[in-house]
Amino acid sequence: MLVTACRFCPPLLLLIGLLVSSNPIGAQFSQQGSKLVGTNAREPSEQGFSVAVSGDGNTAIVGGWRDASQVGAVWIYMRSEGVWTQEGAKLVGTGAGGGASQGWSVALSADGNTAIVGGITDSDFHSLPGGGIGGANVGAAWVFTRREGVWTQQGAKLVGVGGAADFVYQGASVALSADGNTAIVGGYGDNHAVGAAWVFTRNGNVWKQQGAKLVGTGAAGKSCQGQSVALSADGNTAIVGGWCDNERVGAAWVFTRSQGVWTQQGTKLVGNDAAGNAVQGYSVSLSADGNTAVVGGYSDNQRVGAAWVYTRSGNRWTQQGAKLVGTGAAAAAAQGISVSLSANGDTTIVGAIGDDRLAGAAWVFTRKGGVWSQQGDKLVGTGATGAAAQGYAVALSADGNTAVLGGPYDVPSVDPYGTPTGTGAAWIFARGEPSEARPDLNQQGLTGSWYEAATSGQGLEIEIFPDTAPGTGIAFVGWFTYDMVAGGTERQRWYTAQGKVTTGQPSAPLTIYRNTGGNFNAPPATESQAVGSATLSFSTCSRGEWSYTFSDGSGRTGTIPLSRLTRSVTCSTTPPYLASADFALSGNWYDPAISGQGFIMEINPNSGVVFITWYTFAADGSEVGAAGQRWYTADGPFTPGMRAVSVTIYESTGGVFDTPPPAGAKTVAVGSGTLSFQSCTAATFSYDFVGGSNRGQHGFVALRRIGPVPAGCTA
Repeated sequence: MLVTACRFCPPLLLLIGLLVSSNPIGAQFSQQGSKLVGTNAREPSEQGFSVAVSGDGNTAIVGGWRDASQVGAVWIYMRSEGVWTQEGAKLVGTGAGGGASQGWSVALSADGNTAIVGGITDSDFHSLPGGGIGGANVGAAWVFTRREGVWTQQGAKLVGVGGAADFVYQGASVALSADGNTAIVGGYGDNHAVGAAWVFTRNGNVWKQQGAKLVGTGAAGKSCQGQSVALSADGNTAIVGGWCDNERVGAAWVFTRSQGVWTQQGTKLVGNDAAGNAVQGYSVSLSADGNTAVVGGYSDNQRVGAAWVYTRSGNRWTQQGAKLVGTGAAAAAAQGISVSLSANGDTTIVGAIGDDRLAGAAWVFTRKGGVWSQQGDKLVGTGATGAAAQGYAVALSADGNTAVLGGPYDVPSVDPYGTPTGTGAAWIFARGEPSEARPDLNQQGLTGSWYEAATSGQGLEIEIFPDTAPGTGIAFVGWFTYDMVAGGTERQRWYTAQGKVTTGQPSAPLTIYRNTGGNFNAPPATESQAVGSATLSFSTCSRGEWSYTFSDGSGRTGTIPLSRLTRSVTCSTTPPYLASADFALSGNWYDPAISGQGFIMEINPNSGVVFITWYTFAADGSEVGAAGQRWYTADGPFTPGMRAVSVTIYESTGGVFDTPPPAGAKTVAVGSGTLSFQSCTAATFSYDFVGGSNRGQHGFVALRRIGPVPAGCTA
């Protein structure tokens, strides 16, 4: 029965980013380990002048543009079980001309396997037609890729065409799409400091410039466009900052791509509550969907500094709320010299190098219901030597739970020209549950929705049945994902998995199953086949890992870092484990008359949301095999004590198995439903599809819980 009964419906990951922050509400950041200082640096290197982090927060890159007399370099770090270590030697791109200042800017793809490094003073000296020498400080960018822990340069350096002969400073800023196949490179010096940005795309291992350079319209004088750049996850939205526009008021421009062609979207963005010459656009960042932007201006209000948030509806951008200014700053903090957004756009970090006489700091803000508020105190890393200028660069992981702060002046010194410099360093901060100890797997509190931010739109629903035997429980996992090729609903795929969890063991082995041969909400019972194995583990109540190997001939194997989508309700690192009457309704539910399909639900009173995932099949058995699988997600607001919840039903298409969402991936509302609980073991779900592949379907499902009733359940 455990194999064939439907019970494992996946979580709704694209949607969750829209409904509720994926961060545990109220959780605070704390420093993770000592500061990071790369080996084999040639002083002073100013490590931390630029930083970036992968979507899962487990790979970080730190740039040091002054290394080896301004040749520059970058260092890569990896996190395992909360411990950061350097990965390989420092990276220095080949083909540079002179002291290129590599590491002036850096960016990573979502999976952390592609890096781009900007070097603004790279020079390609050549004779000019009218006499003289050109090519000074044109700038460039280098791409590196990682395979099995080894980093190598990919192709020649990237230099955009169509720019000025010298002092373009390409590489002043860089950004990558989630899949690493689109790059944007800013050059604020182009055309006598009008500035520009260049887009490059990768096909296989080959990079080519896409279209002409991007220059925003409506600029006032020298605008320094390209001082900062950012891309959406799909690479189809770009934002370009120009800090010196309109005599240093500053601005930002948004561009969108359609069928390979880039066009400006709307007018330039300028905050409506700036004070003085704010240098808006000195830093910029975008959410994964490109609908939220944050723009930093460190000189606002006599260098107090600030950040502005904008949101997009259709093709229109508007400022969201007042400018963000962190409290607790010491003197002119220069907030906004750096900014970064989480994937869902609900968390932003704002760096400030001037705080406390150049000690530097960063502030974190979160959004709920369209309102932004500061979260906790400012972040300042321990172990700094001198005025480190922490916050000169900042980066956030996709889930917003890992932050990187660069401090390029740590261990300060002075160069031969009397300019302050330093060895530099980077600090990591992590946000999670109050206790970061490893939780016991044999507890109900790990039940819930889990995902990887880099592959938002697919993930896992997990239910733990604790103590089905002394010291042993059962783990049920529902995995909703896609085929290895993008397409419509026929490319949706779902799997179930199950295995034992044992008190005191760090991981649990599970068997992966595939169900086929069903009809939408109708008999017969499905056929279930074992197609692989998996290992489930949790490092904290908010982080885990899912390693899988398929035996179905597909050759698929990999590891997915997991983050909890909602705030933990009852998870604990030590017994006794709490019970929650509402949360105990979460779990696997099905109709015994149509075994092999059903629902997994998370009823989360802490986040005020119910999430439903529905594993089923195409109507009337119209498609056979795995192509006949279908899954839906649903959600609705929840308040403690509710036993009848109205939800919206969504259909997702266009994704690719364990891969960041491609440009065509989408989730659309296709119907509505009502979930009603009659008891801890009986419920009903009524549905009405008004769109999507199931348009016109409406009906009623009588549900029964699978497995024992969790502790504390009342209905």
